[in-house]
Amino acid sequence: MTHMFSSSAVTELPFGKGKRWAQSGVTSKLAGGWQFSTVITAHTGTPFTATSSSASLNSPNSTQFADCLSTPQKLSDIYGWYAKSAFGVPSIGRFGTNSLRGPGLVNADLGLERKFNFSEKYGLTFRAEMFNLANMPHHSNPVGNVTSGTFMQALGIVSTGREGIEQRALRFGLRLGF
Repeated sequence: MTHMFSSSAVTELPFGKGKRWAQSGVTSKLAGGWQFSTVITAHTGTPFTATSSSASLNSPNSTQFADCLSTPQKLSDIYGWYAKSAFGVPSIGRFGTNSLRGPGLVNADLGLERKFNFSEKYGLTFRAEMFNLANMPHHSNPVGNVTSGTFMQALGIVSTGREGIEQRALRFGLRLGF
């Protein structure tokens, strides 16, 4: 990846006893003690190459780069990431050449947490989490073989490593501490 940005933040909301707003009364009890957290990630696409059959090289069980016939035009459409017309099968004795970039990724996750203390020893923690806030699909690199019917289509979904959760998902949890 050429560029990558990742940021996380955890902050207490400004409500309740000793905070800026709603310092007393029922509002203080309901709105106080909440903690907000977020993780934001963005990065550019990973490199990939357009490939072709090795038949023109007379080299079984190997692959070769596709021939780049003109400057690749990036379309950034999952059904055609680059213009297909810029690539072809290399002629006999030619190796082909290209270096391309696949789709990037932008993702935001949010969390909201509150601790309820019943005594010095006992407490309950409530947590709500939202993964992939914008519900954006994270596409993998396009199919790179010029002889494939799905050449330059980026229809696959890449895992971001969060328990296989790629669509927007909500998760709630309760934890009893003693």
